[in-house]
Amino acid sequence: VVDASEEHQLERLAKRGLSRFEALKRIRMQNPQADKLARASVVINNNGTPEEVWAQVRAAWSRIQGAAEEEARQEAVQRVQVQPTMPSRTASGAEKMAITSLDIVRGMPRNAAQIAQLIHELTGKQMSERDVIMAFGQKSYMLAMANGRPVGLVGFLVENLVTRVDEFLIIKQAPTAPVAAALIQAVERASRELQSEVGYVFLRENESQELIQSLLQQDYEIQQFEEIKVPAWRDAVRESRPDGTQILAKKLRAERVLKPL
Repeated sequence: VVDASEEHQLERLAKRGLSRFEALKRIRMQNPQADKLARASVVINNNGTPEEVWAQVRAAWSRIQGAAEEEARQEAVQRVQVQPTMPSRTASGAEKMAITSLDIVRGMPRNAAQIAQLIHELTGKQMSERDVIMAFGQKSYMLAMANGRPVGLVGFLVENLVTRVDEFLIIKQAPTAPVAAALIQAVERASRELQSEVGYVFLRENESQELIQSLLQQDYEIQQFEEIKVPAWRDAVRESRPDGTQILAKKLRAERVLKPL
């Protein structure tokens, strides 16, 4: 069980756009924390720095039977073979990379610096390695590597059986379609392990048509907020959707999960 003071929880939920009233309501709707703590065999105190929390997690993880195998699975590189694409050029006229395979790597503290650098290069946002490690408490990352260099990144959260992708970045020198397909398929695999019912991708209103078309080819559909009929899904989108973004949606399960694990 992860334990954090109510004030720390309020602070983190405020960063996700919730008002104090909404955040308190969300916290207090959950089962009493004291009951969870009383039944827990391991308690992680989440009031400290990311490094302190990570040290607790690693220490507890090392005591769990089979943990080494699971950690190896999480850190395993997913190699994706890519069909050769026709030569193409970027908007500036530079020739795009020739890619025959992609390595999809889950975001971990060991590659946090690479993630921070890629976000800075593609968005201009200043992020440090520590910032990325702190972000791991709110979301997961998948990093696409080609020829030994990062070429794409997705940031996503799976919560309450809903997957939300709020970062989708691909370098201009890489062919968009195969990188986008490999990344979104990796997100879907991780989502299905957590029983996610639906996936939402939030893209900028002025996003490249290449990326939009790549996701449409993966069975995503452009959707208006008003078209979302399931209240839990609508609430998830309202909470997570960045301003100025359009919604692409895909159902990940044929039936809804009525009794989440």
